[in-house]
Amino acid sequence: MTRKHLDVKTYYSLLMRRICFFLIFLSVSFTAKAQTYSLSGNVSDNSGKPIPFGTIYLQSTSNATSANERGFYCLNVEKGQHNIVFKFIGYEPKVVPIDVRQDSVFNVSLTPELYRLNDVVINSPAVSADEIIRKVIRSKATRKDLVKNYAADVYMKGVQKIADAPKKFLGEDVSKVLSLDSNRKGILYLSESQSKLYYKAPDNYREVMLASKVSGKNESLSFNNATDLIADFNKNILQFDELSVKGFISPLADFAFQYYSYKLLGQYIENGRLIDKIEVIPRHNFGPVFSGELYIVENSWQVHSLNLVLNKRANINFADTVRFRQQYIPVAENVWMPASLQLTFRGKVLGFHFEGYFLSIYSNYAVNGSLPDNFFSGEILRVVDDVKRDRTYWLRNRPVPLTDEEKEDYNLKDSVEAAHNTREYKDSVDEENNRVTPLKLAAFGVTHVSTVHKTTYTFAPILPGIFYNTVEGFGYQYQMTFKKEYGLKNFIDVTPKIRYGLANNHFNPSIEARYFYDPINKGFLSFKAGSEVLEITNLRSSVSLANSINTLIYETNNRKFYERTVVSLGGSYEAATGLFGTATLEYGQRRPMLNASTYSIVDRKSKQFSSNNPFFPDLDVPLFEKHEAVTFQAELDYAPAARYISRPEGKFYEPFKYPRLMLTYRKGFNKVLGSDADFDFTSVEIYQNDLKLGLFGKSSYTFKLGKFFNNDRVYYPDFYHFRGNNSLIFEGSLRNFHWLDLYGNSTSKQFFEAHYEHNLGGYLVNKLPLIRRLKLEEIMGGAYLDQPANKNYYEVFFGLQRLVVRVDYALAFSNDIKIFNGFKFTYRLK
Repeated sequence: MTRKHLDVKTYYSLLMRRICFFLIFLSVSFTAKAQTYSLSGNVSDNSGKPIPFGTIYLQSTSNATSANERGFYCLNVEKGQHNIVFKFIGYEPKVVPIDVRQDSVFNVSLTPELYRLNDVVINSPAVSADEIIRKVIRSKATRKDLVKNYAADVYMKGVQKIADAPKKFLGEDVSKVLSLDSNRKGILYLSESQSKLYYKAPDNYREVMLASKVSGKNESLSFNNATDLIADFNKNILQFDELSVKGFISPLADFAFQYYSYKLLGQYIENGRLIDKIEVIPRHNFGPVFSGELYIVENSWQVHSLNLVLNKRANINFADTVRFRQQYIPVAENVWMPASLQLTFRGKVLGFHFEGYFLSIYSNYAVNGSLPDNFFSGEILRVVDDVKRDRTYWLRNRPVPLTDEEKEDYNLKDSVEAAHNTREYKDSVDEENNRVTPLKLAAFGVTHVSTVHKTTYTFAPILPGIFYNTVEGFGYQYQMTFKKEYGLKNFIDVTPKIRYGLANNHFNPSIEARYFYDPINKGFLSFKAGSEVLEITNLRSSVSLANSINTLIYETNNRKFYERTVVSLGGSYEAATGLFGTATLEYGQRRPMLNASTYSIVDRKSKQFSSNNPFFPDLDVPLFEKHEAVTFQAELDYAPAARYISRPEGKFYEPFKYPRLMLTYRKGFNKVLGSDADFDFTSVEIYQNDLKLGLFGKSSYTFKLGKFFNNDRVYYPDFYHFRGNNSLIFEGSLRNFHWLDLYGNSTSKQFFEAHYEHNLGGYLVNKLPLIRRLKLEEIMGGAYLDQPANKNYYEVFFGLQRLVVRVDYALAFSNDIKIFNGFKFTYRLK
């Protein structure tokens, strides 16, 4: 080892100790009664190489911390004699008695584990890895019953880095855009948070985030969530939505022997307990399985620690490898709880090499205490209003010391943010970002932001507003939006819109405004007035590039339109957790439209345009007569047992666990303000998105029943419309049909429709060589419709999906007779 290396190491160690001592000095200054001192130092192996993220705790307590990425630790302890435990996976733990009378430095080296097999000194009743694992699996229920509830302090840190990157990407200097160093390396995201976590059997969690910090973003809040970092390998399936649609099989699952084999690598004694080290070996090269090591406490059959990996063979998304390192400590008799979880990841995408980790440190467990009966509700995380803490707070309370790189990132980005937090700088940045270019103006739109005044003007791009249809000819639609924010929560936006058709010479201006007065409870009011052109079912855009191309080139004008003058008032509010209500009152003058243009770029002799009436395509007659309508619509959407996160800026729902119920009522008021409409419609829908089915992916479904109880006077725009399709390429959604006619099945009577879609998440294609590299997901499902004019219509389909693009092969049947089949290309943008 060179002298230069020693100097760097010594400097780093001294620097970290000074920070740790300063931390304790602040702690004593702010808390007069706290007789605590700092115990700090480096954890290394026998060669002096730092051991990162080792666990350090007071024996027989849950007062724990973790070393940082460089092996430096800092633990607050009260004055007196203590036994300090140092442990890390793969090394023999060390228990050191220390008499703490002042701030102390204690460096420790750990020895790699030395295992014995079939040693006469060790009298183990379990002689094979398989038998050990079977005993662990059989004892899961008993061990779970020992913990009725608990409370714990949780510290979380997330770090995401770029390890290498291309010099330029899309013409931009990558180092400049991402604030990387000269080697194109650096931290992209660094955040910390502290929470109080509560648990009640069998599966109830509640978390209160007490402190948060994001590097370079003092006004932002960390999105760390303790429940997102809970990896309970006692469960059969572990679900990580970001990594895969389907779950991953735990090596301690009830059926684990179908997917894993096990090898006993050795045994050692720790504090009088016999610890078994067991290798976890997947039985198949490719599948949703882990590899690595488990450490088991014999006799109690608790998990002592684990080191498990997911890699490319598990068909994970967005990363090449993900590693779980988890260490447990005894907190009560026969009760072991997690002391730390480190999740590390690395991967490569589009030339960017990335890596990082998430770290959770658990301490101060209170097991099987008293919690109020109504303590656990739908709120799984609440972020307190004063969660943003300053530098002094974190120096005093951070349990895991920062590395040099992390300190530099905080110092640099926080100082840059402070320099940028001036009106002059914000105005200069706004001026740069608001600069208008021809490309923005034509294709992407222009946004003018005033950060100081919290206003935004968004101008739509010019080119997408150009359209062609047979009722307006060539036309143009343009809009802009003004938005004004009031603090974190409230805002108002106003959107004026204009539309003009050259062939019919109609000018249609309108304006729409929304005021979000209570985002916590989804409360907003809306107002709309003006004239507009709409697609006759109101389900599709009236400005469609696909429709323009089909009309101009293929002489196929599938979409039909009407015109209306409208005034409407609406609102939305969450009356109770998971109970969402919306209502709209509308007055409209509706006017049918007739074809005004027959122009096409390609004149196909065998084809001609159909009329704007889909029921009489060869006759240019109106679809309905000009009329007035006063209508009211109300919806109640109920999500039982809804779970949500409360943050200062609003309420955010987690994916809903159970089916949702939606009730809809629409009424047309006859002779009110000259209204000609007279109908009453009610529907009931039960639906669920992304129902997780473990290894078999996820399902979505909807069942809807509706009826017009009064249909004395129902005009076509007020019919109930289905999401039909006659295009090869269309935007997919759960409620879409692949082959159903766009307009012919709309009804003013009763109907029943159902849709089902299942995503297998690569369950089948992952078994095929080469193809598995594409990370495709299998999609299958069907749809059903029954209404008076089209009884017993159904579709089935199978497709392959990658990210947002999907190819389906779909078949349509009517009364069990196949009427359509073929490929459809779909995309889903949200």
